[in-house]
Amino acid sequence: MKRAQAEYDDRVLFDDQLPDSVRMARAEQARIRVGLDEQEATLSERRYELAKTRIVAPFSGFVANLAVAQGSRVRAGDSIATIVDLSEIDIDAEVLHSELPLVEVGRQATATFPALPGEVFQGRVVSVNPLIDSETLTARVTVRLSNPEARIVPGMPGSVRIAGRQLEDRTFVPKEAVVERSRRQVVFVFEPGGPGSDTGRAQWEYVTLGLENDTQVEIIPNPDGDDTFVPTGGEVVLVDGHATLTHDAQVRIENHSDLATPTEPAPDGATDSSTSGSTDGSR
Repeated sequence: MKRAQAEYDDRVLFDDQLPDSVRMARAEQARIRVGLDEQEATLSERRYELAKTRIVAPFSGFVANLAVAQGSRVRAGDSIATIVDLSEIDIDAEVLHSELPLVEVGRQATATFPALPGEVFQGRVVSVNPLIDSETLTARVTVRLSNPEARIVPGMPGSVRIAGRQLEDRTFVPKEAVVERSRRQVVFVFEPGGPGSDTGRAQWEYVTLGLENDTQVEIIPNPDGDDTFVPTGGEVVLVDGHATLTHDAQVRIENHSDLATPTEPAPDGATDSSTSGSTDGSR
């Protein structure tokens, strides 16, 4: 600034004998020159600051949705890119409303993806949306998966299995085994005519239902004390071709896939959401 001011003074000091218009033009020229010098000094300072500036993200990750290129002009507040942390990734799964009471934050979960056959990813439930979709009768559950090698990418569809509440000494049958008669639920138990026989009779048994998921339903003792059927093990129930049967009807088994043996739930709990979801890696 001192050098610029001295130069300005030199240019106008001995201009008293010049016409006013010339003196004014020279003075204006000197002011412009001084301003230019100031701007050049400011520019040099900014270039120095830029060379020393390092912009870092708040966490490690991958750059996605890059909206600018080298040399682009940006303003304060402009979004230039998305930083994606793939060390952990969230997947939203749809869980049947009947299974929702079995799902809690912190429950263990696993996920598989068609794009990654044979690989199983471990995770946990981080949030449960209590609102039920009136069309699908499902609720959204968010599972956070460990993804240290960034194998899962945002938007990848997959299936999730959520460990539900541990159930012991429970008996489940396929849901298709249960039909309605006289406004009550019944199953048809196959009584073979002899050891290993494919012919026998279908016994109509009233049942009381408990918990269920999308493939199985629990059979429980009737809380009112009615004498309803509760499998004790080894019984065989019909799961197909029994919609129009009557009690004690004679039947022949042509396809053993039409039979099912009541089973206990899987050791890891009662809830297998087996549901589709989509991953979201933005953090």
